[in-house]
Amino acid sequence: MNITFLSWLGSLTTSTLVLLFQGGAFQLTCDQTLLIHLLITILVAEHGYWLCDRALSALSRRVRTTGEIDVRKEEYSVRRRYLQNVGLSGTGLEIAGDTTEQRRERVTGEDSIGFWGDKNVDVEVTEGREILSRGWEKRKVQ
Repeated sequence: MNITFLSWLGSLTTSTLVLLFQGGAFQLTCDQTLLIHLLITILVAEHGYWLCDRALSALSRRVRTTGEIDVRKEEYSVRRRYLQNVGLSGTGLEIAGDTTEQRRERVTGEDSIGFWGDKNVDVEVTEGREILSRGWEKRKVQ
């Protein structure tokens, strides 16, 4: 914001100085023609600055740096891996004959998912109920 203001002010100042030192010497005679020329110069400089600013900002939005391109490629690959790993199950987009284990191997390169292995929710709920019931029984006995 500050740089934008300073560049705008610089364009106005430069055009005013060019007008005042036009003949190689400073001539400041405050007559009506000088004021009209000064206003026209400031108007042209301000609009010229505005046009150049808009054109350069539009151009810079279209041109991507190599860093921006690399970041976009990385974001795309992360999204794609995530959707392949999570988003396919239950959507009908699964590869025919592809089991969960095969999909896990293809995406992560691993043949198990660590601690949980091949356990599912039903088995874990059943085991949890058994552990809780044993814990309550032991407390009642003591």
